[in-house]
Amino acid sequence: MQFKSILPCLFVLLLTLSCDNRGSVQEQLDSLRSKTQYKIDSIERKNNQKVKIYLFADSIIDNSDFENSKRVIDSLQNKFQNDDQIVIYKGDLYMRHGNIENAIKEYSHAISNGYVPIAFEKRATAYIKLEKYTNAINDLKVAASYNSDYYYSIGYTFELMKKYDSALSYFKKYLIFSDNLKVKLHIDSLELTLKHN
Repeated sequence: MQFKSILPCLFVLLLTLSCDNRGSVQEQLDSLRSKTQYKIDSIERKNNQKVKIYLFADSIIDNSDFENSKRVIDSLQNKFQNDDQIVIYKGDLYMRHGNIENAIKEYSHAISNGYVPIAFEKRATAYIKLEKYTNAINDLKVAASYNSDYYYSIGYTFELMKKYDSALSYFKKYLIFSDNLKVKLHIDSLELTLKHN
């Protein structure tokens, strides 16, 4: 009983104290904002710089001069050593110029630094070019654990292997997450083909 009668008094006391300290709380918040604003601005500048670097690296890949492009990407890689995206761009450069094995090495390097779904997808694409479909499917399954869009790629890879039942299964999984008319029509076509064979 005594405890219940004390509660309203404590509430009024706390409310009074908070009203008295309202000015100091506001001052503390203003001070905290001013101290952290430069950090926020710094992070924003770094992000803007990275976007510019990525756009530049992306444009370098399309350059027909492989040696010059590689030199620029290597320079970026030296400057931004822990940036997996630069490593992926280097893999893209190798892919663009037909050096699939080195592309796989670069994508594998990005993967070894941490799970980067796009690196798994790109390495899978390289494996498909080499007709190493099982390796591609393994990579795509990892990528699909991050993004359901990769179920389509798994289905496509199974289709290349002429494993139509597995392909259908993954195309249907893809449709659970994405309403895509082309994929629905493709499934219908595959099912008809399977019935007639």
